[in-house]
This record gives sequence, structure tokens and C-alpha cells, in this order.
Amino acid sequence: MGMSSVQSRFDEISSEYEATRRKFIPDFDMFYKSGIDFLQCEKETPHVLDLGAGTGLYSLKLIQRYPSADVTLIDFAGNMLDIARKAFAGNRNIHFIRDAPLQQYCL
Repeated sequence: MGMSSVQSRFDEISSEYEATRRKFIPDFDMFYKSGIDFLQCEKETPHVLDLGAGTGLYSLKLIQRYPSADVTLIDFAGNMLDIARKAFAGNRNIHFIRDAPLQQYCL
């Protein structure tokens, strides 16, 4: 499956993505919150890049812990980011980048 096929598939399932994850991940909210609980950031206003952000599930939990965080969500599936944009509507500290897969970057 090529990257454009993967991107198209994520765009197709975007509207059901969270509901499907809730169905198959036991204790869904704790699952997402547990990753955030391990963060040890000394800054009250951290700058965070959420790679493969999808619908923004992790970033939503992050903002609960760090309400002043400046967060940039990056994903290659535009429909997923559209859902995230709605979830963060009105939050001026949240930014979005629709970009290609990260193979083009030196990390």
C-alpha cells in the first residue's frame, strides 16, 4: 500500500476514527492520558509538535495538563486535521500543518 493510499484511507475513516478507537481500546481516556502523564516539562508554556496528530486526541489531553501550551499538530490526512481544527476552535495556541510523511525530513 503506497503512502497516497494510506493517506486516502485515513481521510476516508476520519469521521469514525475516535469512535472506533473508543470501541477497541479498553479505558480509552486513560490510554491517551497515560502518555501525557509521563511528560516532564518544566515550562508552564511548552512548545509541542504533535507528529501524526490525526484528530488531536493526544493534544487534547496535553492541553488539559498544560493549558497555556503552544501546540502544532502535523498530519498528512487533511480530514483528520479538519476534525482537530473543530476540537480546538477558538484556541489561539493551537496550529495545524498538513504535510507529507516524514521520510522527506532528517530527524
